[in-house]
Formats: sequence, C-alpha cells, structure tokens
Amino acid sequence: MKRWLMYMQIHSMKNQGFSTRQVAEKLELNFRTVSKYLKMSPEEFNQTILNRERRRNLSLYENVVINWLKEISRYDRRPSIRLVKRTLSG
Repeated sequence: MKRWLMYMQIHSMKNQGFSTRQVAEKLELNFRTVSKYLKMSPEEFNQTILNRERRRNLSLYENVVINWLKEISRYDRRPSIRLVKRTLSG
C-alpha cells in the first residue's frame, strides 16, 4: 500500500507542474526512482509490485531447505533433526 501511495504522489506532483527533480527532493526519493515511476503505467507498476512479492516468497527455497535438512539428518542424530526428518518423510 505504501508503494501505491508513493506512486500516486509522484504522478500527482508531476501533474501539478513539479519537475522530476523537485518531486524527488520533496518526497526524499532518488531522481532515477521518480523517473522510472513516471514512465510506468498503473498496470506496469502493479506488475512490478507483484513481481517483488513473488521474489520474497520463501517457497522458492523450499526444496533447497528440505534437501539441506535431509543432508544434515544423515550425520546428526539429535532428536530435533530426527523430528524434522520424520516430518519431511511423512
């Protein structure tokens, strides 16, 4: 939500006649960020937000973590590791 507010503020200020540099200074943003957002349509901006959220999704690393835990469980006989191993195989 904060990103959309920023996007809307940038476009609103630009429509009011502020220069790109003035918008950047007023909102305390990088000039290049303001330029990039001004070039984006609302649909493009929404897609950018969705792509960022997808990259943060930990499910991308699920197989890596499972394989790592399986590898550790071969050498470590602590109860916590055995519990993880049972959970993964079950």
